[in-house]
Amino acid sequence: MTPGAAHVSTRSQTSLPLDITIETLASVLILCVGVVLGAQELKPIQWRVWAGRMEREKRGVQKDLDSGFVENPYRALDDRAGFMDIRAKRKEFADWVRDGGQPQKA
Repeated sequence: MTPGAAHVSTRSQTSLPLDITIETLASVLILCVGVVLGAQELKPIQWRVWAGRMEREKRGVQKDLDSGFVENPYRALDDRAGFMDIRAKRKEFADWVRDGGQPQKA
């Protein structure tokens, strides 16, 4: 074995042609510009910005989230029920069972 033979690499090195490389880079650039220019306006992520815009625009409830802002994204948190009284619910259930499981008359 010759001293230089140990360092010879058997890996063949192939590269893409220059026109394919340039075309790929140009298409990625055009794709990125198209995605950025075609995107919708970003929505504010700060509560005060959102509330200020809602106050200025005097918008009502909107069903479609993609068309803009909804009335209050935190309404479910504001209107949620407090802690349930388990003992009262248990008594209601026991009374319901005692009455034969019939629906209550309003």
